[in-house]
Amino acid sequence: MKKGFYFMLIPVLITAFSGNLNAQQGSWKLGVQAYSFRNGSFFQAVALVKGLGLKYIEAYPQQLIGGGLTGTMDFHMSPATRSKILKQLKQQGVTLISYGVVNAHTPADWKLLFEFAKAMGLPEIVSEPADDQIPLVSRLAGEYHIRVAIHDEPRPDHYWTPDSVLAVLKHASTMVGDCADIGHWAYSGLNVVDCLKKMHGRIMELHFKDVGNQEPSKPETNVVWGTGLVNVKAAMQELKRQHFHGMIIIEYENNPGSNIPQIKESIAYYRKTLKSI
Repeated sequence: MKKGFYFMLIPVLITAFSGNLNAQQGSWKLGVQAYSFRNGSFFQAVALVKGLGLKYIEAYPQQLIGGGLTGTMDFHMSPATRSKILKQLKQQGVTLISYGVVNAHTPADWKLLFEFAKAMGLPEIVSEPADDQIPLVSRLAGEYHIRVAIHDEPRPDHYWTPDSVLAVLKHASTMVGDCADIGHWAYSGLNVVDCLKKMHGRIMELHFKDVGNQEPSKPETNVVWGTGLVNVKAAMQELKRQHFHGMIIIEYENNPGSNIPQIKESIAYYRKTLKSI
């Protein structure tokens, strides 16, 4: 599908979703991971998020900035570029709510990452720090008052199971927690609700997706929420039981050039399910 097709859809999406798509259970915030639209630039992703009627976006470092700005969303960008990004986001009415998955290698680079997050007004970054980096990351999170959510990757990654995340969280403050990727859990053969229960109290945000297959049959396939292996309703009920307060980030990893219909259906499922739990 041609990239331009997305932008022909935007006025239609705004009309179709003129209602409040940020209906929340408590203080849940529904946003989109820009990686879902990785065929285009960050500001093309912002336009699509706005077209879906949502107000929150999670950026990732490798995406071109767009919007007349050069470079990528990497945290090494200049202060001038940061300011221009924030100005355009304000004009669009979309908030940069989180950033990742992003990692740093040296203490100086970790400090630069937190400086970037502070300058961008980010409450949170999503990362996969090595075990020996946890004390440093925890200290910087406290100093900058910016949370760090450890991202769950599929098996056999180091952080593929809640147990491996909890093992490092023992050595961190409550400013470090979990970015629960429920699709990766299901893809790895784990029970999503059981995983959420294990992570009770440490979940900072979720990468929300449903999957149609488990490893190792083929690469992970994302599907419309409620049609795959994830019991999405039960997951939402568990989050409600836990009195979760945080971000639910839509991440659709398939078909980045043509996944708007599936994302629209997933949002509709989310809204309908919110009313029934």
